[in-house]
Amino acid sequence: MGAYRLWHQAANLYKGLGFYADTSYSIDVHPEEQDILAELIRILGADHVMFGTDSPWACQTESLKATKAFLSKYGFSDKECSDILGSNAARILDLKQD
Repeated sequence: MGAYRLWHQAANLYKGLGFYADTSYSIDVHPEEQDILAELIRILGADHVMFGTDSPWACQTESLKATKAFLSKYGFSDKECSDILGSNAARILDLKQD
């Protein structure tokens, strides 16, 4: 997520301002930070977080697998998972969803 290692400060500054964050790089590369990242997603709201891979620095397939495992581990709802994994991006980009 943005603001590398300043996640709490960023969340507090941007909460309620319509700020969007993505999961790029942080979930699979920094597993020691997962408790903080889960808290930040809850602060920002799952409707304001999008899956991202930060490629080419990370393997997209592994990032997606790690993100799905993370969302399951921290008990995010099916709707929250769907939002983070694609619905939020589709909504922002005004893409038609099936």
